[in-house]
Amino acid sequence: SIFSAVFSKAAFMPVAQELKWLLDQFGPARDWDVFVMETLAEVSIGFPGHPGLLALRQECARLHHLHRDAARGAVESPRYTEMMLRFGAWLSEEPWLSQRDPAALIELFGTGSADAPVQEFAKVLLDKRHRQLIKHGKKLADFNPEELHALRIAAKKQRYAAEFFAGL
Repeated sequence: SIFSAVFSKAAFMPVAQELKWLLDQFGPARDWDVFVMETLAEVSIGFPGHPGLLALRQECARLHHLHRDAARGAVESPRYTEMMLRFGAWLSEEPWLSQRDPAALIELFGTGSADAPVQEFAKVLLDKRHRQLIKHGKKLADFNPEELHALRIAAKKQRYAAEFFAGL
């Protein structure tokens, strides 16, 4: 989604299906990590020794390990190895570069060049998303649960984008 402003979905179709498979393998493990290590841990502090909570923790631990093992199995699979090799080749061959939208790049950068370096792209993108978060944050008290959820997702995407570009 970081590059969706300048590339069509078609540019990433060759790898999208395989990456979705990978996300499907990791998603439940990540969800159980968050639930067990954060949510359930916090609840457990408030109800130490509660028998129902102890049983819940045991069942959650079992499911947590089950999904972690499944994710580990996906990474150890031939499908994962082949996918990573194909993905690396696809990135190296750069077929997606010919599918960028120069007009979208110029719109993003104003009158600047559509061939701006990735550092400039990152700065413009992160600044734009930051301004949007600040704008939405001013109305935070009036948000309904759906709007709060959308804002949380936008903030998470901003964090992911910042982490992605941090090496620049």
